[in-house]
Amino acid sequence: MSVILWLVAFIILIVAEVVTLQLISIWFAAGALVAIVIGLLGGSVMVQFFGFIVVSFLLLVLVKPITKKFMPKMVKTNVDSLIGKKAQVKEDVNSYEGTVYINGLEWSARTHGNTIPKGEFVTIETIDGVKLIVEKVKEERVC
Repeated sequence: MSVILWLVAFIILIVAEVVTLQLISIWFAAGALVAIVIGLLGGSVMVQFFGFIVVSFLLLVLVKPITKKFMPKMVKTNVDSLIGKKAQVKEDVNSYEGTVYINGLEWSARTHGNTIPKGEFVTIETIDGVKLIVEKVKEERVC
């Protein structure tokens, strides 16, 4: 019976690894495979569990750092650095369209419903695809 449970765990962990591709659950799947072998050889549930824990931990600690060297690196575009910066409206910006000018470049922009006329300054809230989501710069009061 315990071999069937380990087999189910193994399949679930393999599916999770295939879906995420993050090299996280594969180490636990290997541990479940070892537990299956121990169970088939007649080992008790405690020995199976111990085998699962030891193999999973060792693979996670020893092999994962080595595999990281071969994983593709994420390329950052620095577009996130625009969030929070100020831009000038080149064409009226509304909830559907508009253009702003920042860092020497024109960007498509939109708002959350209000219209911001040409010439005004906006703050970039977030980025949705290739459009900047902006809001009008709030006036700062000097006391």
